[in-house]
Amino acid sequence: MVIQPRSVPPSHALRWFSDGLRLSARRPLWFVLLLVLMLPLGMWASALIQFALAPTLLGCGVVLALSSEHDSSFPADLGDRCAASCRRMALATLAGAPIVLLVAMMISLLVQSQEVARGDAAPAAAAAIFSFEPANILLITLFLWFVALGPILWFFIPLLVLEKLPLKLTLALAVRAYSRNLYIAIITSLIAMIFAFGTLLSILLFPLFAVVVCAMYLSYRDIFYGEALKMATRARTAVPATSS
Repeated sequence: MVIQPRSVPPSHALRWFSDGLRLSARRPLWFVLLLVLMLPLGMWASALIQFALAPTLLGCGVVLALSSEHDSSFPADLGDRCAASCRRMALATLAGAPIVLLVAMMISLLVQSQEVARGDAAPAAAAAIFSFEPANILLITLFLWFVALGPILWFFIPLLVLEKLPLKLTLALAVRAYSRNLYIAIITSLIAMIFAFGTLLSILLFPLFAVVVCAMYLSYRDIFYGEALKMATRARTAVPATSS
């Protein structure tokens, strides 16, 4: 039986992000590690590699949100979920990348035209804000993916890594989920802008990424399964009673 999306009120989005904050705080070091492994790519003059791996990074973050909720082993979950999705993720990235690059070119041309109109001071100011640090490259990359394909990406990534469905059906379900919850476009646009402004203080990348991927995971659970956050109770080591 194929899962089907449902329509939920926009007010649910507040719960996705508030619960996402709680969920991201459960394993913060894993979220940091995911990004730390990604950031060195920006030092090798290979921003295109970061660009291509951005959907995979989001997918890994969604799996980490799943592991955090169930208190399971993230490496084991990652091996089980993402290994089977690698080929489909690569194909999806190849299909989506031209659209994102086109949007990037349009934004670049718009910025250049505004700089020319303002004079020589504007380019220097823009360069100061968007310094090419690894974290800023990743923030700009995430901004481009969300501003170009945000509403579809929001559902497509969790479906791709958590459901064993054909790529065509995964895309169809993501489009259907968006069509039944059109306000997602506003949410992803706001997230894109937050990622862009995050370049002013690049350390914001870490909490932003963690909360966003957790909210993606929780919205998928809510819209496709009608389930809210149910964090597993962590096992505690019993303290033996001392006899008096």
